[in-house]
Amino acid sequence: MSSISIKYLIILGILTAFGPICTDFYLPALPEITHNLNTSVTMSQLTLTASLIGLGIGQLFFGPWSDRIGRKTPLLIALSLFILSSVICMLVNNIEQLIAARFVQGFAGAGGAVLALAMAKDLYSGLELARFFALMFVITETAPIIAPILGGIQLNWTHWQGLFASLAILGMIILIICAIFLKESHSDNAKTESLFLAFKTIIKNKFFILFCLIQSFAMGGLFAYIGASSYVFQNIYDFSPQQYSLLFACNGLGLVISALITSKLLKFYQTPRLLGWGLYLAVIASLILVILSLIHAPMYMILISLFITLAVVTLICTITMTLAMESQVNFSGTASALLGFCMFSFGGFTAPLTTLLETSLFSMSVVIFGCYLLGLICYWLFSKKSKIEIL
Repeated sequence: MSSISIKYLIILGILTAFGPICTDFYLPALPEITHNLNTSVTMSQLTLTASLIGLGIGQLFFGPWSDRIGRKTPLLIALSLFILSSVICMLVNNIEQLIAARFVQGFAGAGGAVLALAMAKDLYSGLELARFFALMFVITETAPIIAPILGGIQLNWTHWQGLFASLAILGMIILIICAIFLKESHSDNAKTESLFLAFKTIIKNKFFILFCLIQSFAMGGLFAYIGASSYVFQNIYDFSPQQYSLLFACNGLGLVISALITSKLLKFYQTPRLLGWGLYLAVIASLILVILSLIHAPMYMILISLFITLAVVTLICTITMTLAMESQVNFSGTASALLGFCMFSFGGFTAPLTTLLETSLFSMSVVIFGCYLLGLICYWLFSKKSKIEIL
């Protein structure tokens, strides 16, 4: 731990949290946005989908660009664009404008997420990188705890537009901190002139692709919860915005606890085996959640099952991200970009998938279970190719 920079751990953790901040801070306001802009639930959820797609596409832009010119300049440009797009979100007049502005906001927020991971890979490797990611996720996953609570509290004093004003102010603060305290981490000798070579090298690596898919499916389950939970618990179970924010915070706390546990387990167990355990736990817990939703179980049983179902995502993503990034030494920016693109693009698909029939606890649970099961199947393929025992 002594070799890990606390300064970089905090700053990079905050930058990686831009994804959760973009998605979670305004979640308590989704019902108000639906009413205020006179639109449907599905259209309101498209603001989340647009942000996630922007987060995915933005990674493909900022990651490879940083492999060519370095990390700091693209980061400062991304943060500036994030501030501008947040202001635009405040000023929209209809849902179509908000969807477009949210796409740009997500695109800009991707810069912080992808470049933080690339800078971490510039600075660390091996077990040290895995521990850095695990500890960084403690900070990153604090965002889902704080963001919806603060969003719910702010809605007592402002309309939903005020939430985007707060995001603009946050962007300004982070921009100043990064400009002053972050140094360029990408060596001139490691910069690449061929984006085609970078993408070709990464895509041909079968293990990178498998780890990328596992992470995408795991995060797809998490985003299904993020996209549907405000409607499930506020509209169906009559949670107030503040109660929903506290529920979201408790599940976010589970992600933090999982990150802390993962950082300890990494000292004693091989990462592939830990990954297998995490995936099995995720599939079992999400299947139990599906069953509980079918039998209309008491709320406390549902919340306990949901807590476990979501908490395990941190363990899965810490390990898959480490193994995927370790497989790409020379193109960490591009590798981080592909990881993020697949993760957020799949999340953008799973979020509205919960509304195909009717948004409910059952539909949300089924999508989460399906995502985790696909992740486990990918792990079986990995274990078969690498001849590593699953348990």
